[in-house]
Order: sequence, then structure tokens, then C-alpha cells
Amino acid sequence: MKTFTPASASLGIWLTVALAGIAATFAILAYLGDDGLADGDWPARAARAAELQNNKLFTAAIEEYTALADNPAVPTPKRANYAFAAGEIYLDELADYENAAAFFIRARSLDPRPGLDKKIGQRLVECFENLGRVFDAARQLADYTAEDDKGKAAPGEIVVARVGEREITLSEIEGELQKLPPQVQAEFTAKEKKLEFVRQYIGMELLYKSAVRRGLDRTPEIQRQVADIKRQLILDKILQEEILAKITVSDSDLEFFFKAHQADLFPDKKLAEIRPQVEQEYRRVKQREKYAEMIDNLIDAEPVTIYEERLK
Repeated sequence: MKTFTPASASLGIWLTVALAGIAATFAILAYLGDDGLADGDWPARAARAAELQNNKLFTAAIEEYTALADNPAVPTPKRANYAFAAGEIYLDELADYENAAAFFIRARSLDPRPGLDKKIGQRLVECFENLGRVFDAARQLADYTAEDDKGKAAPGEIVVARVGEREITLSEIEGELQKLPPQVQAEFTAKEKKLEFVRQYIGMELLYKSAVRRGLDRTPEIQRQVADIKRQLILDKILQEEILAKITVSDSDLEFFFKAHQADLFPDKKLAEIRPQVEQEYRRVKQREKYAEMIDNLIDAEPVTIYEERLK
């Protein structure tokens, strides 16, 4: 029979208390997490992750989203959303396509709901396209093709090609050919040349879709150019409706304009000889006048201030 001395008994009691304290500490840390937040306080961590992302601290934001996706106290749909958010940072901000794909797959496994699943499929296609894994991209694309890519030809249309479920019609090809200059259109009258054009057309369509799936349409440069083109088209439209379409030319107007400018613009000419040129110049002058008038009216109607003294 082993006998404990008072000293050894005290030591045993001290070790028991110490071990109990360590166990309690680990229990508290497990409850609070490594950052002092309790499992039930995950919304605060989610807010912090969003703030880090907004401030472009992407690595730290990914750490927060990862912790949230790992936390069983967070509702499962939210965990999937946070894994998806981490994947989007990897893809859109860091161009790390492998980690992005891994987080998208993780989000799908956490909560395979249809709405999120479709987004995940589309983003996985983008990852695999950028990684050069065309077969993996095609496999994902088969399930997540956009609705407008699954268009069927209208009744009576002649289908000349099919890309997946999308049908390309003869009228579509002819419409594209009609956009070419007449001399170029003449080169595609033979069947062999039309077949070559169809292949080129399909190739450009597939190349465009591949670029979109890689996210090239979302680059700042492309978005800026698209915005510039859209702005110019809208300006052209309003100028056409508000200025060009409202300019009328009567015989009397043209004769008056010709006489007023004959010496400086049309010396030694008769109106009947150069009527088209005179009308063109008349319209150009009227366009400038109406444009200046329209701009003046718009400036007068808006709170516009121009600091002339600052123009050097």
C-alpha cells in the first residue's frame, strides 16, 4: 500500500486544479474562437469580413470568410454564402483560379440550392477557362448554360448549324453577311464560301463566349470603352431626334442662303449647278445653330456654374 505524504497530496491537488484550469481555458477559447468572439457573435465577424473586403484587404477578408464557413454555429446557407464570397475574392481580385474553384465547390457542398448552384457553375466555368482546362469548363457549362444560349429556331426557319442547344439559322447568317460591304458580300455567294463564313461566325461566337466566361467583359478597360460607346450612341440618337430630324429645307430658304453666302462660299456658281452642295452646307449651318441653342437652353435650365477665371 502506497502512502502519500502531505506534500505529495498537495502537489496532486495542485496538478488537478491546474489541469482543470487548462481544460476550462480551452473550453472558453473553443467557445469564443481565436479572436475572442463567441460562436453566437458570428454576425460581427461577418461585418468585419465585409469591411476588410471593402477596404481591399483581401487576404484578411478571406481569412474571416473561411472562419465563418467553418463555423457550425453559422446557419448552413450563410456558411455557403461566405465560402462563395471567398471564392469570388480569389477569382475577381487575386486571379487565383484554383483556390477560387475550391471555394466555389465547397460552397456547393455546403448548400446545393438551385440559385446559388447556378452562380457557382458559371463561376467555375470562368475558373476553368482561365486555367486552360477547357474540358472541365465544358462539363460545367453543359449544366449552367444561360437561357439565351438555348434558343430554338422559329418555326419555318432553316437551321444551318447547332451549337449545343442553340440553333443558328440561314436568315441569321444572311443577316450577318448583309452587314459586310457589298463587294465583300459578293465573295460569299458560293456554297463553299458560305460554309467558310458559318465556321468563322461560329468560331467568333464561341471565342466571345469564352472571353465572357473568363470575365474579360468585366475588366475596367472594357467597361470604360463600353460606357463610352453607349454614351456616344445615346448622344447620336438625341441629336438625330432633336436636331437633324427637325431641319427642313424649302426652296425659299435655300435661295436666301445661297444669295447670302454666294460671294464667300459659292463664287461664280449658280444655284441650279450646285444645289446638293448648297443644301448640304445649309443643313450644316442650321445644325450648328440648333445645337448651340439647345445647349444654351439646357445650361439655363440647370444649376450650372462655369469658373472662367480658372481656365488658363
